[in-house]
This record gives sequence, C-alpha cells and structure tokens, in this order.
Amino acid sequence: MALKKSELIVVAEELNHVLGLDPEIDVKGKVKKLQQAIIEAGQLIDPVEDEFTDETWAVLEELGAASRPGEENGVQEEGAEADEGTEAEEAAPEQEEQEEAPEPTKPSKQEKVKAPKKVGVIGHIAECIAASGKKGITKAEILESLEKAFPDRDPSSMKGTINAQVPGRLSKEKFPIGKTEDGRYFKEGK
Repeated sequence: MALKKSELIVVAEELNHVLGLDPEIDVKGKVKKLQQAIIEAGQLIDPVEDEFTDETWAVLEELGAASRPGEENGVQEEGAEADEGTEAEEAAPEQEEQEEAPEPTKPSKQEKVKAPKKVGVIGHIAECIAASGKKGITKAEILESLEKAFPDRDPSSMKGTINAQVPGRLSKEKFPIGKTEDGRYFKEGK
C-alpha cells in the first residue's frame, strides 16, 4: 500500500517529538526523502521505552523502520518453539489458532515480579551519566560503554541515539543533565 505524504508527515512529527531529534526530520521534502528519513530515525527507536500511536507504529512497520514491542520479540525469543510454530502453521492453520486462544495475553503479576527488567540503549546511556558523578562522561565514552553492552548493535546507530538523547531529551524525561567546560555530561543535583 502506498503511503500518503500526509501520513508520513504525521509520523515524522511524532518521531521528532518523541525521539527529540536534532536536527528534526524535514517534513517539507519529497515523499521518498521523507520515507528515508523516517527509516533512518527508526534505528533510534527503543521499542520498550518509546511510545507511539498505533497509526505511527503501522507506518513504521510498513516501511520496515521498526517493529511494535512484543510482536517481533515474543516469537523470536522462544527460539525453537518459534520454528515449530511456523511449521505447524503451514501444516494446520486452524489447529494453531485453537492452541493459541487459551494462552493469556498479559503476563501474570508473579511473572512480572520474577522477570528482571532489561535496560535498553537509552536506559544504559542514563546509567552511564548517573554513574559518572560530578566528573562527567563524554559522548565517546558513553558510546564505548554501549558497544561493550550491546555488541550486536550498529555503533553509528547508537551514536545517533546518544546525540538525540544527550543532553536534551534525557534532561526532560529522566533527570537534569549538566555539561562541564570540557564537554563532559553529568547528572545535576546530588
């Protein structure tokens, strides 16, 4: 399905707002350029922490820019079971639907308590800054830490996330961030 420019503009504006993009996606360009900018911004999305409207998720998924949380990860994390499910779906689609119906859609309170919360890229950035004390930490040092914590992620994408988050967005959403004269970032307050 071909996306309308008006739909792309709404998604670009929401990405600009939620991700705190600087520079922002230019919504006045051509459709192909707008689609490409949305796809590039999709690499900065943390599906666990970033919240978008259903319409935005639909466009992001259609462009292949990002997947809604829970849809891709739930199947992929089960490993072998996901492969068996695919074979069962091909062999007997009706049986697959019957087996899935009784499963609860949300984890129980006990399951939520037992499962440790994963820290994503943005959470890790915040932890680096908070742990740096008054000495502070540079964006390069944050990137180095991210590369160790997330070796499977693209460093240039993580660098873009750092630039989008520090200091503006994290200051608004997590805690105030200060900057030393030599360009190091620290958590203000304590």
